[in-house]
Amino acid sequence: MGGPLIDRRVLLKVMLGALGLAALSGLVALFLPISGVWRFAAMAIVGAIAAAAMMSMSKWTEKTETRLGGVIGMGVCLALFLGACVLIWEGTIGRQLVELVGVGMIVLAFTGFPAAHFVKRIEQPGWRWPALIGAAGAALVFVIAMCGALVEFVGASWIRHERLYGVAAAIGAAVLCVALALVGWRQRAEDGSEPSDRAPWRWIALPGAIVGAGTTIWGIWFSTGNNAWIPVAGYCVAAVVAHAVLVGRSRSGQSYAWLRIATIGAGVLTGVLTTAATWVDVSSYDSLWRMATGAGILAVSGALALIVIDRLNSWRSVELHKVREPSRSAATGTPISPPTRPGAATLSQIKLECPRCAAAQTIPTGENGALCVGCRLHIAVLVHEAHCGKCGYDLTDLKGLVCPECGAGVG
Repeated sequence: MGGPLIDRRVLLKVMLGALGLAALSGLVALFLPISGVWRFAAMAIVGAIAAAAMMSMSKWTEKTETRLGGVIGMGVCLALFLGACVLIWEGTIGRQLVELVGVGMIVLAFTGFPAAHFVKRIEQPGWRWPALIGAAGAALVFVIAMCGALVEFVGASWIRHERLYGVAAAIGAAVLCVALALVGWRQRAEDGSEPSDRAPWRWIALPGAIVGAGTTIWGIWFSTGNNAWIPVAGYCVAAVVAHAVLVGRSRSGQSYAWLRIATIGAGVLTGVLTTAATWVDVSSYDSLWRMATGAGILAVSGALALIVIDRLNSWRSVELHKVREPSRSAATGTPISPPTRPGAATLSQIKLECPRCAAAQTIPTGENGALCVGCRLHIAVLVHEAHCGKCGYDLTDLKGLVCPECGAGVG
């Protein structure tokens, strides 16, 4: 574990400085007749927002396994800030270039942040393949959508840029569903045994996504508007499976089985009603769409409730039990240090994750402890090493059931 790529205190100072510049611009506009002052104020406010967004992602760069995701996320924030500056000074670069930059910012925001989140989770159990697929899919969607933006910018007549945008959206939705449906695939069990897929039905999402994306792209290029329920059904199948996989992975879902089952059931009902509303005649649209919307609200609410319960459980307090007082000399009252083996290591520090914010760190053992590097929680850990109950000899890494110092039985 290393330090953050950019200290959050530096970003905080940048944010405060930007807000100060915005306030100064307001004072200038208030007392001096200078045109264009609003541009400086707008740049300062956008800079403060970008610094605030980068502060949360700077935390990802503290750990090696999430550093790349943090770098990508901070790079996206910086690129969006530069793009916003270009839009603010649009009078100097031309209308067409402004439109290209604006579309590029929208595409980057919709692909860059999801890619950063996927890459951030690549080392987490069960997330390697979903992270690779999600990041690669986001990159592909970005390239296709930017090709559409460039076609619109140069005014090419041999291809319609709207079609490229539609293809990018169709592929992005399919890749997202497949990536989320594969969360937990080939994840090793807690006992370290070989991975076994406990949810083989997750693969139903793959043909659903292929049908949804394939028929949508076919309709975009060949203008076949009939049988719209087919792509909708494909996407619904993929989305319902992905939703069920994520809900099933909730730690709280094991304790609140009724909430997990109800949430998954609401997701299935949403997919069925949405497909039916697309398939049946127009006279039944209103009631079916209303029911589908209600089921969707229930599915989202249940998933969010499980997330909140998981978060509350992760913040549960940790009890620190007192260690047995060391033996003291009858004559002087000073603690008697137990005999130790030659070369026995002393546990002076320990690696752990904060029970509140899950930040990995190394802190010294003892009653003083240290403050968490992330949320500033005071953490103190008392380590009780194994000693012989008769003579107090250090039994760490003992091979056997007899104390080598006094011969007493242990264990």
